[in-house]
Amino acid sequence: MMKRLAVIDIASEYPARGGAARDLRASLSRLQGLCDIRIFRLALGQPFPRAATPLELDFPEVRLCPIRLDREGIVETFTAALEDWQPDAVFLGDGWMLKPFLALACAARWPTLLRLYALEMFCPRNNECWQHDRPCHNQLLRDPEMCRRCIRDYQEIIALHRGPDGNILTHEQGLARVLNADYPDAVRQALRQCRVICSNQQVAAWINELAPQHAPVILPGGVDAEFLQQALAPAAEGDFSIVAHGRMDDPAKGATWLIRAVAKLREAGVPARLTLTRPPHAESPKWLHETGWLDRSGLLSLLASADVAVMPSLWDEAFGLAALEAMAVGLPVIASDVPGPRTFITHGQDALLVPAGDDEALVVALLSLHRDPEARRRLGVQARLRAAEFTWDAAAAGLSREIRGLLALNP
Repeated sequence: MMKRLAVIDIASEYPARGGAARDLRASLSRLQGLCDIRIFRLALGQPFPRAATPLELDFPEVRLCPIRLDREGIVETFTAALEDWQPDAVFLGDGWMLKPFLALACAARWPTLLRLYALEMFCPRNNECWQHDRPCHNQLLRDPEMCRRCIRDYQEIIALHRGPDGNILTHEQGLARVLNADYPDAVRQALRQCRVICSNQQVAAWINELAPQHAPVILPGGVDAEFLQQALAPAAEGDFSIVAHGRMDDPAKGATWLIRAVAKLREAGVPARLTLTRPPHAESPKWLHETGWLDRSGLLSLLASADVAVMPSLWDEAFGLAALEAMAVGLPVIASDVPGPRTFITHGQDALLVPAGDDEALVVALLSLHRDPEARRRLGVQARLRAAEFTWDAAAAGLSREIRGLLALNP
């Protein structure tokens, strides 16, 4: 009889804009035949619906309505459904502040693999360690009280702008009761009792501080093959075309920093134009084009016609899928020197890294690529080769190895 793997997904957004949900779908779709997989999802209605659309995977999907709308009710609902199915192991995928409680409940009954996509077990505000338009250098298990002050501040801001319902993050903060004194200990115990996968060395180091004998596996995400198959258009004469894609309406993604740098580039006489995938702003200069969120074909067209791509993240990006996508297309890339991009970029060889938020360093990097088309070509060639090592097939192979170990299957 084939062994059973229960996959828990408690996030909300499909089709997904972020890398976490894309990883879940892309990796699971490649695990057909490894074991008997069933996906358990949290189904909630208003004000923030979850599991409203199917994952469109070839596995049975169970949408669970909690018996009570609090962390105990949600945990009890999931564990009861799992007890009915009797899995051999559990994979806990995309999710936020409810994640440690589900992880603890599962680990007490079944071998459990816990996947961290960003900083979701270390930053209960927004998973980014980001506060008041600047990076936050704390994390929950170092100074919980600082995190509680930050959460209260965030909840007040969201309530002021959105009303008493808040947003999806404040809603889950309430469900998980993250301000309670027991929350940090639940995170700590979950990281100790589960097998853990994370995206970069920084998060791995934090986990090693808790349990040196229980080292996590670093397993980066992947890039879609469509990007590797895309052919770049010949470089056009005229304006120097710079693009930055992803959730560029999020301040932590660094659009404001990049706009400042491009403005300085133009002051230096470079005819640069910038395209951002964020909603248009009325006060934007004429050289800034804002597209809103693009579908896959629109994004590929944008990247294929650009000269340079920039990933100007100001937070400690967990992976940096936007940079990898641009590299896969063959674009020269400038990325912030933060943990995620360091996983797949060798500075000066396949892309350039610059200190996050450093205007001068970003302007210098852009100028160097503008003045040297051969350097752009060389970086683009090496970028494409490097990106080919980080496909969803490779990511799925890594996840498969961990699941086989969890289920005690032959390699």
